[in-house]
Amino acid sequence: MRCALLGAVAVLALGCGEHNRLNGTISGDASLAFDEVRAEWIVDQLVIRYVKGEGVVLAEAARLTLPEGAAEAGAELAIERAVQVEHFVSTADDVGRVVTEKPFPAVSHGVLHLTRVGRIAGLLVEGDFQLTFVGAEDTLNGEFSAPVTAPR
Repeated sequence: MRCALLGAVAVLALGCGEHNRLNGTISGDASLAFDEVRAEWIVDQLVIRYVKGEGVVLAEAARLTLPEGAAEAGAELAIERAVQVEHFVSTADDVGRVVTEKPFPAVSHGVLHLTRVGRIAGLLVEGDFQLTFVGAEDTLNGEFSAPVTAPR
């Protein structure tokens, strides 16, 4: 019984962040550091947030928002048509002033794959994405595995 319980705990630990990754050439212009990934259902949208910070001071290295109707396990979505990609990061400079990074440029093309889509608290949302931005042809890609939580 104890071995089965330890095995279940190990599986849960793996599902809560082992496969979270965010990188790409846009990292030269945007901070991509994050502490955790959050999956939230807000009204009729699934929001996947790569966040850093606590409480009121919160930075989102990337936020992917997609309509509920497109959020199905096994879905492969064209990001430029179905997914909103955003970046919200503010830091303090040497003098203590708040400096906000520029938002991401528009998406040229990309694909979001959803492998698991939980719809109630505690169930996992998992997938990956790759995209290219308009202009400099910078890229952003990542993987996510996060339990659904209530919006904070």
